[in-house]
Amino acid sequence: MNIQNENVRNILKTCFREIRKNGPKEVRAAAKLSNLDVLDRFFSDCQRETFIESRSELSELLSIGYVCGILFGFLALAVEHDKVEMLPADWLGASNPNPNFVLSSSLIVISNYSISILKLVESGLNTPARSLIRVLLEHCWLLLSILSDRELFRLYCQGRASEEARELWYKHFKPKKLNSHLNAIERRIWFDNNNLMAQTRETLYNHYSRSVHIDYLTNVLGGFALSSETEYFNTALFGQLSKSSKIVLKDSSTVLIYTYSTIFGILEKIHKFEIAATGEYFSFTQAMRVPLKGLLLLLVEYDDLQSEYEMFC
Repeated sequence: MNIQNENVRNILKTCFREIRKNGPKEVRAAAKLSNLDVLDRFFSDCQRETFIESRSELSELLSIGYVCGILFGFLALAVEHDKVEMLPADWLGASNPNPNFVLSSSLIVISNYSISILKLVESGLNTPARSLIRVLLEHCWLLLSILSDRELFRLYCQGRASEEARELWYKHFKPKKLNSHLNAIERRIWFDNNNLMAQTRETLYNHYSRSVHIDYLTNVLGGFALSSETEYFNTALFGQLSKSSKIVLKDSSTVLIYTYSTIFGILEKIHKFEIAATGEYFSFTQAMRVPLKGLLLLLVEYDDLQSEYEMFC
């Protein structure tokens, strides 16, 4: 049971007792805590079934997702535990924080968001997971942008008061600005002179933004789950595996692999930094750079998937 706290249950019991005594006749019989417990058990059963189904049908994609999410956490540990200086400690000047501290915090946030997406998908909560991908995109883009530009990094560290941070965001860090920075990064690192990566980013951002802005079709579709077996729509109440589950997992992992690879591309190809692979955590994060390419090839196999959102939106 999920509703176990005695204080909460006592309040409910007291209110229901009063309703049965003095409430409208048509609701007196229904005012029982046992009715809520039935719904609670139903919710738990739905979650349990969806989790088992997700672990079975999404095994490969979930495994890739956990590799990526945990890897970002390991990289944060490398900066903290192994004291790896991915950037010179004084890179931003004496009046600004150590950039490695900011980098480590950003990596932790990205790791936690990515794992949150996995947990939501495992629970069949695809619409909230889609919203978090939009947030994940912005965190990754921001990290790469400030990592590539020392002055932009300095500006970012100035935004501490709420109003000041808002002004800096509009001027330097809103998605359109970040995309301009990423275009320049990709041309230098990946030789993407045709802006193919920019087109992919724009498609992803617009696609997942609809789950945040809640337009009509996205809102209606969010209440249902398109079955991967029968092609029928089922209610998504309390979580349900959907065709979109695979696409959410594929897109989130692709974003993470791109971000991870680009972090080191910025450090090595733009700043020409040489980072010694010392320490248990950092050595492992370096060793993982090659396997990530293999995982990316696995994700390509899911490119032709079409969910309810691609079908109707």
